[in-house]
Amino acid sequence: DALSDAVTLPAGTVGATFNVGSNDQYGTGSLPAGASFALGAGTTCTGASINAGTGVATFNVPASGSCTVNYQVADFGLHTASLTVTAQQAEAIPT
Repeated sequence: DALSDAVTLPAGTVGATFNVGSNDQYGTGSLPAGASFALGAGTTCTGASINAGTGVATFNVPASGSCTVNYQVADFGLHTASLTVTAQQAEAIPT
């Protein structure tokens, strides 16, 4: 099963990464050897890609708000999930 994820990262980060496959599973165990990942339709994060073998997604964090990286896992079926990326705003340094 592909399980959705969420992460909060510094706003405007270019080339951020997150392993979307780390919590995906087959039955009660890990994904089987040979499972592959693909970027899914409707992805809204710019610069998004995914490593087909490892499930590591690369994307740009928006300047504000959030975006999504939709993905598919193919093992003995095709499963879909998404990563929600939220921009963390820098706090002003007191003077």
